[in-house]
Amino acid sequence: MRCRVFDGLSIRVDLAMEGTRGTYRLERKIATGGMATVWEASDLSTDQRVAIKALHPHLVDDDVARRRFVFEAETMMSLHHPNLVRVFDIVEDADGPFMVMELLEGQDLARLMRDRGRFDPDEATRIVRAAAAGVAYAHQHGILHRDIKPANIVLDGYRVVVVDFGIASTSDLEHRLTSEQSVVGTLPYLAPERAIGHAGAETADVYALGMVLYELVTGTAPFSGKTPEEIVVAQHLADPEPPSFVVPVPRTLEQIILRCLLLAPNERYRSAVDLLEALEAHERGDLLLDTAMLERPRKRFRLRRRRRTRVPGPAYAAAASVATLAATWAFGL
Repeated sequence: MRCRVFDGLSIRVDLAMEGTRGTYRLERKIATGGMATVWEASDLSTDQRVAIKALHPHLVDDDVARRRFVFEAETMMSLHHPNLVRVFDIVEDADGPFMVMELLEGQDLARLMRDRGRFDPDEATRIVRAAAAGVAYAHQHGILHRDIKPANIVLDGYRVVVVDFGIASTSDLEHRLTSEQSVVGTLPYLAPERAIGHAGAETADVYALGMVLYELVTGTAPFSGKTPEEIVVAQHLADPEPPSFVVPVPRTLEQIILRCLLLAPNERYRSAVDLLEALEAHERGDLLLDTAMLERPRKRFRLRRRRRTRVPGPAYAAAASVATLAATWAFGL
C-alpha cells in the first residue's frame, strides 16, 4: 500500500487489489461491506482456493475498526460448526490485517430473494433451521451474532452458512467493541430493543432469524418505512401482519414466526437453541399448536405523515427518539 495525494490530501490506495497479500494471490472481488472487502484468492504455497477478507485501507489505522476486525477473526477461529463460515487464520502485513476463510461457492439469501422471490415454506424452514443451528452453537459458546440478515446467510449448495460476525459480542465486557449506548445492526432485522439503544441478548438474534423466516415465506418484510425512524416506530407501535394474511403458511410455522417477532424479548424463544427445537418439532409434525399465540389481538398503527428531516445513514439513536415522540403524539402518553 502507498499514499497518493489528491488536492493536497494524502489518501491510502490499496495496491493489493490485483496483487498478493502474504502468500495469497487475490483473483476476484466477491463482496464489499462497511468494514472490509472479500476476495477469492489462491494460496501460492498450496494452490488451495480460499476467501480473503481484508480491512478497508482507510480503516487500517482506526483502532476500533481494527480491534473489531481482529475480534471477528478470533471469534470465528474458535467456532467449528457446519453452519458457520470457517476462518483459518488472521494475518498482518504492511497493508494491515486480513483473515483467511473458506471459499463459499453459493449465493446469499438477499440475492436469491431478489432473483426468485419468496421461498416454499418447507424450504424456508430448512434454511432457517440450519442457520439457527449455527447461531445456537455460537450462543452456547457465549457469542451473539447481532447482525443476522439475508445477506449474511449463504446457500453453498445444500449447506446453509451464517457469515459475518463483524459486530458479534460476548459476555466478556473487556472484549466489547461497542458501548451499551451505541447501536449497530441492520433494520428491519434489528430487534426493537436494540434499535432504541439496549444491548440485546440471545433473544435479539432470535428476532432476526424470525424476520428472515417471515421474509423468506412471504417475500416481504412485515415492517417498512422510507426512513429508519419510520421502521422503528412501526416495530414498537404495531404487530407484524400474520404471514397467513399474505400467503398460505402452516399454522405451526406461523406461530413460530410470530413468537420470534414479539415486541417483548422475554416472550420470544429464549435462545436460538429453543427456536431450533421448535423448528425441528414443526418439521416432524409434533409441535403443539398455540392458539393463543395465533389468535391474540394485533396492534395496528399507521404513521400519520408530517414534515420531517431525513436522517442520513443508520441513525438508529435518532430513530429511537422519533419512536418515543411518535408514541406520545399518537396516544397522548
